[in-house]
Amino acid sequence: MYKVLLVLALLLSTDANATTWKLVDDGAKSGRLLVDPDSAGIDKYDKNAKGDGTRVHAIMRFVNTNGELLFVGVIDAGECIAQQGGTLVNIFEDNSSKTYFWSDSGERLYDSEGRWLCGHLLDTLETMIKQEPKSKSAPKIYM
Repeated sequence: MYKVLLVLALLLSTDANATTWKLVDDGAKSGRLLVDPDSAGIDKYDKNAKGDGTRVHAIMRFVNTNGELLFVGVIDAGECIAQQGGTLVNIFEDNSSKTYFWSDSGERLYDSEGRWLCGHLLDTLETMIKQEPKSKSAPKIYM
């Protein structure tokens, strides 16, 4: 249910003509992959029975000679940080999905998609760390 709501909310709230698309990868044979960076987000999801996971998502656009396709790309934040790769799920407007395994060292368009989403997570974390207030050093303890 959450998957359906996420897809509908992201895709319906985006006007393809008003969006600032950024090139993720230009596959010479397969087509171009673009991202709407303003749609990128990080949120919690129910990963498994052990507890919540964190996912990174953004609206993607695949363009080739046959036309174009809008979808939401989603990766798991933990896999991004720990493995620099992992499961990538593309969710389409008709609520269908396709799953890939992306790798930081891969050469496919879905690898580029995973790298972009992982990079967005890492950039966001870096920004958060830089914005944390400096804490005072711990008081000295004299015995």
